[in-house]
Amino acid sequence: MAVMSSPPLVFFILGRDLERDGTLNRDVTPHLPIMEISSLLSTFTSQPSILLEPIAYRMYMSPPGIPLDSGLIEFMKRATTLHFMGTQDYKYHSPMESLQDATLDFLEVIEADQSFLDHLSSRTQLKTGMVTFSIARIYHGVPITKDIDQAMKERLGEIFRVHARMKVNLENPDIPINILISTPAGTRVGFMFFISLHGRGYRKRDYTHRLSGKRPTFAVGTMNPPLTTLMVNLCTMKPTSRSLFLDPFCGTGGILIEALVQGFPVLGLDIDGSKLEGCRKNLLHFNQRGNWNPVGIHLVQGSIFNLPFRDGLAGGVNGAIRIICTDPPYGRISSLNSRPLLGYITKLLHVGLNAKKICFAMPERKKNKLKSVLGEFMVKSPFSFNVEVIPYHHHSSFKRVIVQLVRKPA
Repeated sequence: MAVMSSPPLVFFILGRDLERDGTLNRDVTPHLPIMEISSLLSTFTSQPSILLEPIAYRMYMSPPGIPLDSGLIEFMKRATTLHFMGTQDYKYHSPMESLQDATLDFLEVIEADQSFLDHLSSRTQLKTGMVTFSIARIYHGVPITKDIDQAMKERLGEIFRVHARMKVNLENPDIPINILISTPAGTRVGFMFFISLHGRGYRKRDYTHRLSGKRPTFAVGTMNPPLTTLMVNLCTMKPTSRSLFLDPFCGTGGILIEALVQGFPVLGLDIDGSKLEGCRKNLLHFNQRGNWNPVGIHLVQGSIFNLPFRDGLAGGVNGAIRIICTDPPYGRISSLNSRPLLGYITKLLHVGLNAKKICFAMPERKKNKLKSVLGEFMVKSPFSFNVEVIPYHHHSSFKRVIVQLVRKPA
């Protein structure tokens, strides 16, 4: 197994599509993680390239070109679907049918692969003394027993300690080594093993203090993270003072809070003055937490059908509103059910004709009626779009569709 001098990045995705036993439902392809990660990567490169690795739709790769020390690893903690990101320093496909046999096969191959061990050994010559390491974590897209997990860690630790002349340091290692396991796609049998020498796991996310029940103003039916975080991530751009983030149905600010946390100047519109006041309290509360930089907060009472903005604010390629992200009234909980949902969406798309990114949610049951609205819009504006169904439960079983529209490069 040859070690790549410039290894690509690998992304291990949290599976919304996993069965109860932890295996992948192969009938579901998680497009949404690809959309989210691509959107976040676009802040580092104008044309992020995510290639689907043919192993059960769970590992994604990006060609080299974005240095890990550019702040990418820290920045990607925003992702709601990402489980791990790091360099792919070793890759092996074992044809064995059982995970236990495949693990033994993988360990034997590693121990006999002198080129990889020499690569690790050469790293020790760059420092005075021995380079330290730890087997940080084993990420897996297949069911794995604690016995196999522990046996793999112990054997790998012994191989790296003896053959690569590295020293174990569990507290503060120079190289935290991560192992990733998945299954091949299609008709291929066996298991895929990856080793990453530079990476980060994203297991804990600090959402709880931003849930609707923890905000100064509570409203029934308000969106919560991680869904709101995911939608904002789908609209991510490099925040600038000229790029306003608009939610034209902002309510008490569920989506705007997440945009504010990410550093965007936000513009909220709602016809209900009491909700706008609640939104103001919520935004001011979260704008003062932690070390977030103060950004602009703009709230306006009015209707999307009669925008109370000055001419040009939302119009023109260089208009101030570059991002529109919202959860339009559905008519289930909202009192704004005097107009049909598609009427709101049609007007929303009209307002966003010159925006860079648009993202909105709607009930899955109305998805088929969206085609005619989007078709008419696509004729008027140079957008490409992706649609993904998110199994998101609200009170009773309630599935939403997340619609993302991204302007094509000129």
